[in-house]
Amino acid sequence: MSRFAQGSKPPMDGSVRSVYRLAPRLMMIASTCLVLSTPSFASPIRYDFSGVITTAPASTGVAAGTPFSGSFWYNPSQGTALGFEGFTEYSSRGTSSDAAGMSLSIGDASKLLGPNNFFMTMEYTPAYGPSDPTPPSSEARIGDSDPSSSLTLILSNPTANLMAKSTLGVPGTLSLSDFTTTQLDYIQKSAGGNVEYQGVITSMTAVPEPTCATVVCLAAGWLARLWHARKARIHSAASEA
Repeated sequence: MSRFAQGSKPPMDGSVRSVYRLAPRLMMIASTCLVLSTPSFASPIRYDFSGVITTAPASTGVAAGTPFSGSFWYNPSQGTALGFEGFTEYSSRGTSSDAAGMSLSIGDASKLLGPNNFFMTMEYTPAYGPSDPTPPSSEARIGDSDPSSSLTLILSNPTANLMAKSTLGVPGTLSLSDFTTTQLDYIQKSAGGNVEYQGVITSMTAVPEPTCATVVCLAAGWLARLWHARKARIHSAASEA
């Protein structure tokens, strides 16, 4: 005789019961994310970068060749964009670091930046034609600062017009392969004098931000696995009876 009455189901353990209670909320979140994942929703753009220090004061104990790494991020929908021929700028000054900002680590030490004064610029010299004596050139600057420090990444190409790369609101627009010279400037400010680090950037990669569609897939997959696990428990309990 089955230890469960005919037509009844074995009891759920506490973890499964808790998940089933959360299922409606998970589906609500998934539905919301589907709405937010429409093209009108602007996602933050993020890049990771790395390189090596070339010069630093002896007092810092940082030798030439010490690796550094960091990130910068910005949201095109939260900030100020400015553009005219030969110049494009995005800035997010005095706002939350969630909107835009930078981070940096030199060796094992993190160099944190405080109140946000993030900016990105792309400056290029227009080439009007073969008769124009001005050679094409381009320079991108990404920076942030607070009262105690400032960080600037400088990417230069003295022989190319990168006007097509000046759309800073498009993820993946910036690529080190477009520039021939790269530089990192990090300054720690103090009343006794500034301490400046310089380095060469050797890697910069656009990092895809997780979309809400990804959240929907994960939630649906999780619920499906729990449902199948529940069915398997029922089948196993019936077989043992």
